[in-house]
Amino acid sequence: MTDGHDQAEHAERRTPLHRPDARCARCGYRLEGLTSDAACPECGSDARNAIGIIALTEADPTYLAQVSAGTLCLVACGFSLAATAAFAGVSLARGQWWAATEPYLVPGLIGAWFCGGVGMVLVTARERWGITYVPRTYWAGVLRACGVLSLACGAVSVVAFAAEATALAGVTALCAAAGVAVGLLATVPNSGFLARRTPDTRLAEIFDDLLGAMLVLSVLGACALGVGPGLALMLWTFMNVRLWRRIMDARRVDAT
Repeated sequence: MTDGHDQAEHAERRTPLHRPDARCARCGYRLEGLTSDAACPECGSDARNAIGIIALTEADPTYLAQVSAGTLCLVACGFSLAATAAFAGVSLARGQWWAATEPYLVPGLIGAWFCGGVGMVLVTARERWGITYVPRTYWAGVLRACGVLSLACGAVSVVAFAAEATALAGVTALCAAAGVAVGLLATVPNSGFLARRTPDTRLAEIFDDLLGAMLVLSVLGACALGVGPGLALMLWTFMNVRLWRRIMDARRVDAT
């Protein structure tokens, strides 16, 4: 019995790190292909501390609080954008153009800009691990840049709109919208990375396929006056609700 347990434990330690996101928690060196009992070739740290292998239940509580709050902000952004897209589609189908729908669409878009920007910044907060910080992934860097762009341009757009500087308001609004759009796509691999650190393996698999599904729904539904993008946003939003619940589970385990 003991020999079998020792053999299983040894086999687990010798498991190769096949995931491309496996990086050293200290220096960020790629560890794909190494076994979990190996040392990082760059700095000598234990490969078992690779990013992506660290369960969220072992993460820093402050980091978990920031990520859970950020995910909730992204969920609010998703609901706001989905409702705005659906409303715009119905309005256009009825022949109501921007002048008639502006009082309803502008608050939804502004709310989405700021909820999305805050969420993107929070979910890419620096994670402390031991005496150092976990290096950010590539997608986390893109996501954080999109969040900052959305917040900055959104704020300038609101001020310009209030000051009746129409041209500046329009340009900055487009920049804020672009930041949110690119950021929403970048959240998919970033959320998938977080999902792989939870016990919910099915959620991680869904996030792996979600980006393609969102693009297909948006392209095929473009002729349906907002229905396709709205469905894609709702799918993305519900998956992030599920991720938020898993993060909250990790926070509860971490607190006990």
